[in-house]
Amino acid sequence: IIVLDGDYQVSDVEFNNAVTVVVGGGPERARLTRASSGRVIHVHGSSNVRLVRLTIDGTGGPGVEVDGTVAALAIDDCIVGPVSGGVGVLARSGASLRIARSRIHDSETGLDLDTQRYRVENTMVFDNLLTGIDARQAPLTEPALIHVTVVGNDVGVRCQTASELVYS
Repeated sequence: IIVLDGDYQVSDVEFNNAVTVVVGGGPERARLTRASSGRVIHVHGSSNVRLVRLTIDGTGGPGVEVDGTVAALAIDDCIVGPVSGGVGVLARSGASLRIARSRIHDSETGLDLDTQRYRVENTMVFDNLLTGIDARQAPLTEPALIHVTVVGNDVGVRCQTASELVYS
């Protein structure tokens, strides 16, 4: 799916049992936003979804949520935020999440990792009200955070388990 430049008001875009690539096309990023409280994008079931070159923001979040034991989400070269009163990206138990070359900012929590299957690299997580990255579970593959800049959050990285999260 190619989303052309522009601002798009959306309401809980769902990918359920879908294999999809969503790419922002054109010289500017396509912006997916939700003015009312709730998710912007939800990936679940046996979905395998890749988001590329998009801006995602909203109110009450999460901006992007992935859940389910076989659901997989890749976020590449995206901007997630602001998501006022919510989480920028939420990965629930069992889901798989990979984030690369992205920016996650201006939410209550930037990145909530309640799964063991995640990898974040070459990404900036900044200016979140509470926590930049909340790692609730130890990753299956270590390290899981590679060349990640975390700055301007009340708490930068909160690890709720003993694990080596960061390579550099």
